[in-house]
Amino acid sequence: MEKLENKKWAIPLLGAVGGLFLGLVVTYPMLSMEVKDIPVAIVSLDESATTPLGEKNIGAEVVEKMTGADNKAIDWRKAGSEAELNENMDAGKYYAALIVPEDFTRANMSGEGAKIRAIVNEGKNPMVTSMLMPMITAMGASGGMEFEMERVNKLPEGMGMKAMFLPMLSVLLTFITSMVTAFLVTTQVVALSGTKEEKAKKYLVQLGYMFAMAFVIGFGVFGVVSWIIGTSIEYVTTALYLTTASLALMLLVNGSVNLLGKKGMAIPGLMFMLGMGLIQVPYEFLPTWHQILVASWEPMRFIGEGIRSVLYQGGAVWNVASPALIVVGVLGVGLSLVSLSKKQQRIDKREQKIRRKGGKK
Repeated sequence: MEKLENKKWAIPLLGAVGGLFLGLVVTYPMLSMEVKDIPVAIVSLDESATTPLGEKNIGAEVVEKMTGADNKAIDWRKAGSEAELNENMDAGKYYAALIVPEDFTRANMSGEGAKIRAIVNEGKNPMVTSMLMPMITAMGASGGMEFEMERVNKLPEGMGMKAMFLPMLSVLLTFITSMVTAFLVTTQVVALSGTKEEKAKKYLVQLGYMFAMAFVIGFGVFGVVSWIIGTSIEYVTTALYLTTASLALMLLVNGSVNLLGKKGMAIPGLMFMLGMGLIQVPYEFLPTWHQILVASWEPMRFIGEGIRSVLYQGGAVWNVASPALIVVGVLGVGLSLVSLSKKQQRIDKREQKIRRKGGKK
């Protein structure tokens, strides 16, 4: 009895260590991020000009100078043509692009001067583009070059810092609401039990509940967020995207709980903790090991990219995050199908104790 009392003193210490660990897991991506490897495209359309010293192409020299410089912050991507550059910009692969115009050499040789087009994809990630624009301006000043700045996928006027928090708020509310809803549907509304045939019918009812609730969550979450933020962003497409995200997440929670009981909440719970810091932090800013081990599969990172695509880049319901959402949903369905093949539904020990006590009475 004395040993048991002594162990109780260790509980607060274990709680503090556990809380510190969980806090570190959540905040690590933000604490460890480093401004690096920002994908920026560059292409020279410059046509060579004849000079007393022979053919000269200043545009090509500019490209070689910029891509050859030791700049850890930018990962230069040489494009073969303007069409290729535009295609990849539209696909959201670059945060910015530099285009050297066709008459760059001629203009410089004649003393007219020529500006390089700098296109910034503002909506890809407001955090990155807020750093990138002054960075490009500074590069031009240090290299004696002039840039003609052009913003694409502009953020809605007057949003300011809200543009950074809107995607995060939307994803967090969708994830939390979906987890709670799916857990209640799976454990309280229609828990799987009985024969395989009976469980299969109940699973279909679960799917119906979750499908309906996904619409409630998707439209409800963005309605609340829009009201809080005060944004005039297109409502229906964004709400439908959050609906698909909600359904995928609920399928995962549903499958985890169907298979493992209440302990199955550890799976989506772990995803939630690991992913909170990845909604806003750019993938490129993370340490390499974190990119491989966590960010490469973490659903919340992809959902964050998807919501920014819809909000700020004119993306549709099907966007860069959709394949990841399909994987999450299929995984959840797979877990439920495994649970359907089991002879008897797993019951928590706590529930067994309650039933035994009820039987004794």
